[in-house]
Amino acid sequence: MIFFKRKQYISKNIIEFIPVIRDGAIFPKEKISNKIIPVLRLDCSRRPDIEEMIAYHVLHPDGGDVSTTWTLIKQPEPHVALSLDFIRPYQTTAMIPFQIREQLILVESILYSKKFCIEAGKPGDTSPMLADDRHRIIIHVPETGFSKNWIKLRDKELFKFYRSKGMNRYRAREAASDRVDKAHKVMKLNDGRFWNGTTS
Repeated sequence: MIFFKRKQYISKNIIEFIPVIRDGAIFPKEKISNKIIPVLRLDCSRRPDIEEMIAYHVLHPDGGDVSTTWTLIKQPEPHVALSLDFIRPYQTTAMIPFQIREQLILVESILYSKKFCIEAGKPGDTSPMLADDRHRIIIHVPETGFSKNWIKLRDKELFKFYRSKGMNRYRAREAASDRVDKAHKVMKLNDGRFWNGTTS
């Protein structure tokens, strides 16, 4: 088990994935936007440095920086990951993996809103989202051209899935399109509600 300490520089090839163990969404207070912001509860049981970093950013709003990068990972099965490169107050990296089909709505909503919120958790932590006072930070995810690649990858994986269920090519494309449309309808809710675990 690797524990990452303050001021330690981390090589990406030894970074462990930090999976999402629960998700939800919040509706921004600003009237100028109706884009919901996904909230991800991350398994930080092996990465106490990430939990510490989240707390630091909450307590020192101007004291930290983080950049983001989307990555395609092909093994053992295709999925994407969002790399968080924390720069201040010390350098460390976290990679959040997303299964293309099962967590499609999370990737779509991050790309749509260009931001998301994270909080730290542990395996088995199924308490309601946004119902406690744990530390949370919002991270901005600027457009880098990944969206076009994501659309191709998403459509390919959905088509392959529905074909594996015995659908012909036409029905598989239609089912894939319906799946994406349903995700987009959830993302564009404008009544202030939040979802609680809709990755399936």
